[in-house]
Amino acid sequence: MKVYLYKDKGCLPGRDIQTQEWLERHIQNVEVTKVSAEQIKNGILNDNPIAFVMPGGNVKGFIEALGAEGSAKIKEYISDGGLYYGICAGATYACRSFYYHNKTTGEKIQKHENTGELLGVCAADTTAYPDRFINKEYLDNGCQLILEYGNKELVQMFYRKGPYFFNLDKNIKVHGVYKEMYDEEPVCVGNDYGKGKVFISGTHPEYASKHLIEQGNLIFAENIYVAMDEKQKHLDLYSLAFLSEVLKGE
Repeated sequence: MKVYLYKDKGCLPGRDIQTQEWLERHIQNVEVTKVSAEQIKNGILNDNPIAFVMPGGNVKGFIEALGAEGSAKIKEYISDGGLYYGICAGATYACRSFYYHNKTTGEKIQKHENTGELLGVCAADTTAYPDRFINKEYLDNGCQLILEYGNKELVQMFYRKGPYFFNLDKNIKVHGVYKEMYDEEPVCVGNDYGKGKVFISGTHPEYASKHLIEQGNLIFAENIYVAMDEKQKHLDLYSLAFLSEVLKGE
């Protein structure tokens, strides 16, 4: 089972390794191949991987590396039946438009429209609070999500200034919402795009305790992940919901 993972400008160091290990934990017989912006422009998605994953990082870097040509190739892949998974910045990149908040007033101000910059394959707008509006507790301890999976499970998830989604078209399915932060705005959503599907998440299901410890984030690792028996279930449950379409193909 072939999955392509973007690794190029805009990616944060090590994020590709974390995402690859996450995919390998949850998908049997998966073969993860890292692809560059140039390879995408040259049509590597025509190989028809079962999924294409955009990890967390920096949206501006994605836009600069992929440009309109790379964006068109990704949209063509999805429309022809591919699955797009976007995490944090990879989620923002998929959306119709991005808004930022005025750092003084908190007002939403539109920054990007879908004019070849953002993919626009998810029929939603997105935004994230500036640093001063984010409670440090969420950065240290993660944020709680209400997962629309089974009996509306409550999970704890690693969060790093990720987005929420709003102005959703009626065909979008909400897979989970933030419990307190962002006042129960959607955190994970998906929709059909042509013959394919799009799934995006504002939080990070790919993180495991060793990644946080390696990065020196001992507060979060201790509070959330060291008690692994129960806490790992949060990640697994979210991953099962998020990766459900890929898992169907096992």
